[in-house]
Amino acid sequence: MLRISYLQLILVLFTSCGSSSGFIGLNKQETADYIEVKTFFNATDPQFEEPDQYPMYPGGLSGLLDDIATRLRYPEEVQALGIEGTVLASYMIDTDGSIKDVIILQSISPDLDAEVQRAIAGLKAWRPAMKNGEAIRTGLIQPFNFSID
Repeated sequence: MLRISYLQLILVLFTSCGSSSGFIGLNKQETADYIEVKTFFNATDPQFEEPDQYPMYPGGLSGLLDDIATRLRYPEEVQALGIEGTVLASYMIDTDGSIKDVIILQSISPDLDAEVQRAIAGLKAWRPAMKNGEAIRTGLIQPFNFSID
């Protein structure tokens, strides 16, 4: 059973994401049901310049967290071993909106790493970030908190 709550995801988000200009929040810019998600933008990697428009996910941050909560599982065998903590993953949103290059930056268990990679790979297509009217690749860093209650 999944033991991950929105509150846990948001708490990890507030403590682990930001930029040189402070916390990166949501921009209300929308296209149909796609809403910009600035929250997980990798502002620390010099290969990524700040886009004019951040990548958009169906339903924005709320839609992203809902989809992750639906897909992510906390394997019983991992829970039985008492393994809990935060898996930190990075991934790219390519110029066509596809997810590429999922990398685990912080691991707590190979089984949970695989679960996070599976959940990210199963997400819906994004709309890519834009810079000067052109689609650009964007890096995201996202925490996944696993907690035994």
